[in-house]
Formats: sequence, structure tokens, C-alpha cells
Amino acid sequence: MRKYNYIVSAVMTAISVFIYYETSSYNTIGASAQRNSASWPRIIAVGLALCAIILFVQTLIMKEPSENEAPVISWASVGMKKAYMAIGCIVGFLILNEIFGMLLAFLVLIPVIEWIMGCKSKLMYIALPVGVVGFIYIFFYLILSVGFPKPFWG
Repeated sequence: MRKYNYIVSAVMTAISVFIYYETSSYNTIGASAQRNSASWPRIIAVGLALCAIILFVQTLIMKEPSENEAPVISWASVGMKKAYMAIGCIVGFLILNEIFGMLLAFLVLIPVIEWIMGCKSKLMYIALPVGVVGFIYIFFYLILSVGFPKPFWG
């Protein structure tokens, strides 16, 4: 498991450095974070780097489990199958995003992820997607005037 932690922390650090570097060419007009298009990607990149460094340090100071206690990753377990299905749903979301737009794609993605995770409440299948999409629309589109990705025909 330690090997995987080191690999993940190195990959995530490399991705965060790449994101930070890539945003250097973004529009930096204006002092506020709302007008500087590099602000949020850089904040996320710094957060990702911090998480990767914490994982690295935690793995360094963690004691080595004995062979009897060592966790084995089962790539065919129920949890991994759910992760594979979630990744497939995200790919489907990206396709729906191109066809129908982001808000409608979220209305499909969220209930499907709820189903994969075993949600039992029928109310949550309706309330959570509508609430999340409503929040995104009101906060980002109406208040912050952020443009959403448009479908290919829009």
C-alpha cells in the first residue's frame, strides 16, 4: 500500500505543478479573484499539492504493517466495481455535457451516482440533483455571471 501512496502523491504533485504552470498564461486582468481566471485553478492546484504532500508525509511516518495485516487490493471487489461504474458515469456526463449542456447532464449524473452508492431515499433522487443544479445556476450563473459550457449545437 505504501508504494501506491507514493505513486499517487507523486502523480498528484506533478498534476498540481502542471496546472499551476499552465494557468500562468490565463487572463490576469483585475485584482479580484472573480476577474482573474487563474485564481480558482491555482487555488485547486495548491490544495491538490497540499493533499499530496500530506499523503506523502503520512506514508513516511506510518509504520509498516506486518504481512498478515497488509491490505490487498481486490480489483474485482464490489467497491472497485462501483468505482469503475462511477468513472463510466463521469465519461457519460462529459458526453451528455457536450450534447445537452452542463445543467441537464448534472440532472442525470447525480441520481446515477446516488444509485451506484446505494441511496435508498426516493426523495433524495429528486431533491439533491434539483438542489445542486439550482444552486449552481443561481450562485454561479446569476450571481457571479459565470458562463457555463454550452452544448455543441448551442
